[in-house]
Amino acid sequence: MPEQRRIGYRWNLRALMAKQNLWKTTELMPLLKSRGINLSESQVYRLVTSTP
Repeated sequence: MPEQRRIGYRWNLRALMAKQNLWKTTELMPLLKSRGINLSESQVYRLVTSTP
């Protein structure tokens, strides 16, 4: 049986936001909505602060 590989990744959303001078998760919400992504404040917070 072949060995299974785990694929890892780094979640860098917070760093990418900082490069764009976005420091609060609430600043990200209108940008997401303009692209048709409607998330609650808590969902955006979790998306930014933790790995999905």
